[in-house]
Amino acid sequence: MGLQVEDATGSGYGVKVDNKNRLATVATTEDEQHTTNHEEGLTFEMLFEVAATAGDACVLYIKNTDDKDLIITGFHARVAAAIDINFYVKDTGTASGTTANTPANQNSGSGSVATGSFFTGAGITGLTRGTKVQRLWLTSTKSEFHAFDSSIVVTKNQTFTMCPATSGVSIVGNIPFYFKARVDV
Repeated sequence: MGLQVEDATGSGYGVKVDNKNRLATVATTEDEQHTTNHEEGLTFEMLFEVAATAGDACVLYIKNTDDKDLIITGFHARVAAAIDINFYVKDTGTASGTTANTPANQNSGSGSVATGSFFTGAGITGLTRGTKVQRLWLTSTKSEFHAFDSSIVVTKNQTFTMCPATSGVSIVGNIPFYFKARVDV
């Protein structure tokens, strides 16, 4: 007989494992973003209102300068008309034609500020495009949350940009993100 895992109360109850080596559990879970916000105060929202002056112009720029990964789960948006929006990582260069944007901490008891460069602008220039990681087609003028297929992880000194393919369409929204140290398992 192998190692037996028992509860920590001394009752002698063991755990159940099925024929595929899966542990039977009943558990309460929290998503990582909530836990990070509650325990570390490192969850933020970047609020924005922009309209590109030219098609495929970048209107939002984030560069992570923290040692922790910056994780973006999606974004909230309301658009004035149908629009195609592209999202990129690993853009290089120096962003210009920008307005500084200070992300809001989502924990009222935290004094932490987001570490990095956060900009918006109607036509951010000075960048060489990196890798397109998401594309969304928005047609509704109501506010909606759009979850990315997989969270976008922006490591130290890397970038995330949002670039609408159509000019002149107003986009109002916010991007939720949090910082999390990489954990080796």
